[in-house]
Amino acid sequence: MRKFIISIIIFIISITYIGCGNFSKETEDDLKGSLTLVIDKKYNSYIGNIITDFNVLYPEVKIEVKNSTNIEEVVENTNNKNKADIIMVKDEDTQYILNKYKSKFLDISDKVSSYKNNFNKYRILNGTFNGKVYTIPFDSSEYIILYRKDIFSKINVDDIKIWNDYLEICKGINKSYNKKFYFMCENSKVGLYKIFLKELGMDYVDNKGKLTIESSQSVKTVELLKSFENEKLILTINSKEEFLKNLENNRIASSICSIKDLNEIMKKFPEMKGKFGVIKLPAFEHGGNRDVSFGENNFIINKDTENKNLAVKFLEFTVQNEKAQVKGLYNYGFFPSNFGVYKSEDFFKEVEYFNNIKLWLLASNIEMQSEGTVYTKNYSKITDILSKNFSKLYKGNGDIQKNLKDISEEIQKSIK
Repeated sequence: MRKFIISIIIFIISITYIGCGNFSKETEDDLKGSLTLVIDKKYNSYIGNIITDFNVLYPEVKIEVKNSTNIEEVVENTNNKNKADIIMVKDEDTQYILNKYKSKFLDISDKVSSYKNNFNKYRILNGTFNGKVYTIPFDSSEYIILYRKDIFSKINVDDIKIWNDYLEICKGINKSYNKKFYFMCENSKVGLYKIFLKELGMDYVDNKGKLTIESSQSVKTVELLKSFENEKLILTINSKEEFLKNLENNRIASSICSIKDLNEIMKKFPEMKGKFGVIKLPAFEHGGNRDVSFGENNFIINKDTENKNLAVKFLEFTVQNEKAQVKGLYNYGFFPSNFGVYKSEDFFKEVEYFNNIKLWLLASNIEMQSEGTVYTKNYSKITDILSKNFSKLYKGNGDIQKNLKDISEEIQKSIK
């Protein structure tokens, strides 16, 4: 009788947790063994909850979590005594890792073939090398405008369609209040540049690895940044904590934020419920693109793991588990990359904190409609060089085209 009751419980949990997945539904006796995951420590609680849920279905599985963001070190030091079965890799670093260590990872092309269309196609491309798929996308970041409803009380935010609208409204607000509010924040010298360039359907590298730094879209992006900088509307910050402090101190009237940023604001300032609104990013021109999303992390499997099937099963459970993905979003602000979980009724719920807007539905639409980014093996190196040189592009009075050309030439020399 006891075994029968346990079987019923396992069946019910299986229906709840595997509802939107396409992977096989093995019983609790089918999977045994151990795995070691290496992840960024900020995901510990989230992944820990997923492991707990997984162990309800598969109690004979033991999963250990280790922390590191130095993926090269992890890969090079992986051996029998210090193994890593599954590794979390930043989306922008994935091609570099695959190029350098392609022989060390498991080809999962056949495993993901039935559900890869549930992800932004660029996320799959970023985990593909020589026609073989090696990674499973995990989370993503969608970008929108957060604004203070009281400061924008005399503005119909639905009229903000293009960046020039936004710029003129920001200037008008500061003039009418006779105060110096900020309407953009940057803690990465290339962060805003990448967002704006993505709106124009580009990044600073195309899908063939060719630099686009000198393109007309790049010039247009820098010109937009300069227009906001010249009006002193951009606040430079050094950390997320500094952003939150300035928001609390009423220095920030609006800003471009990720979904994770909004989750942190809700948890940090519960007393400010109802004071904020959100709108989609303005476009560069009427009818232009307003959807911007970037991939965050992928999972990759060590080819030499002793438990290949178990590793694949756990990752499929992780990214296709509707309940866990919703919990990760609500509790930690990690937005799932899997389109399949967007069908959950939780994504259609209104968020009271932001005046009952359907925030998760808005974000899921942005993720599905965003062009995504194809990263190349030198992407991080290019980002570093841009970061060191970028401020002079829009904070000085030099020729934009010439400065972009100089930076492009420096990058080309570095990546040869």
